[in-house]
Amino acid sequence: MKRSPTISVSVQPDFWKKKEVVSFFLSIMVFFIHISSFSQYNHLEGNLTGFNQFLKKAVHDCFTQYAVPLYFIISGALFFRDYEDKNYLSKIKKRIRTLLIPYLIWNVIWMLFDIATSHSFLSQFFIAREKFTLSVPSILEGIFLHKSNGAFWFVFNLMVFVVLSPVIDKLIRNRYVGLAATTAVAVLCLFRIGLPEAVFFSNTSIVYYLIGAVIGRHYFDGFCKKSSRITQILSAGFLLLATIPLYCSNRIDNPAFLMFLLIPCAWAFWNAADLFVYRLPTFPIFNNSFAVYAMHINVSAIFAKLIYLALPKRQWMALPNFILTLVLTLIFIRLFCYVVEKISPKLYKLITGGR
Repeated sequence: MKRSPTISVSVQPDFWKKKEVVSFFLSIMVFFIHISSFSQYNHLEGNLTGFNQFLKKAVHDCFTQYAVPLYFIISGALFFRDYEDKNYLSKIKKRIRTLLIPYLIWNVIWMLFDIATSHSFLSQFFIAREKFTLSVPSILEGIFLHKSNGAFWFVFNLMVFVVLSPVIDKLIRNRYVGLAATTAVAVLCLFRIGLPEAVFFSNTSIVYYLIGAVIGRHYFDGFCKKSSRITQILSAGFLLLATIPLYCSNRIDNPAFLMFLLIPCAWAFWNAADLFVYRLPTFPIFNNSFAVYAMHINVSAIFAKLIYLALPKRQWMALPNFILTLVLTLIFIRLFCYVVEKISPKLYKLITGGR
């Protein structure tokens, strides 16, 4: 169902629950991309080498690669569902609080962690990391360009897209022009023309955001509605079938071609989520998806290393390490959020953007 570009859309409470639960599971999927449990055992010889490599690739690639595209789609849809030129500044001010301030805080925290693991006794336990160079350019890159906080390339891109929202709004104000513009940008990405990857990491991120913007501007009512049972089942089946090409995706020379798989996967996950999101009880950790996204890389790296050092150094420990690292990291993050929020709600809002 289309809507007038200038009419604000009211959203049912069930949608916000779905958005919250889906965002949490997407943060777990991003966590899977970066978890280092299997890498702890790479140097060990044994019969399980091939099996561990299979598990590592399955965890990192099969159910994870469409997480960030769906993040961008949801973000674009929510931003443009009620966007008007007159509320541009108010939206910018809100994103300063919800994106920019947490971005800078976590960049500084993880830059200090990076320095500690490069220039102290801790460096002997984090030997696979690139050593942080103590220089003014490196410090500036660490603070403003997430050099020590690689997962935040998504937040950086999102902030740039928010600043450019008046331009994006002009492109998508007419839905046909918006669809054509999004298609054109996608085609340019295939020829490696677009956002410089050295700064934005992924030049296809703008495509996903534009898709979300078009949805928010013209199709948000349908985006909010619960999908039909047949759509849910077909979407879940599609995701299962997609694991095979996703597993083999590293063989694609041009990553932009993955768009044509990741876009339908993202949409399928959004629909398939209706199978379970409304039946799940509301767990407090569902509110901590931003904290999971911000903290998972280094917190999980510490747990993965500690588990490796404390338990038998055998290849069969790779899977238990993965499970323990996942569980302990999520428990730690939840406890951290609980304690900080209890001690200082203002500090909690500051570091999580109120999420």
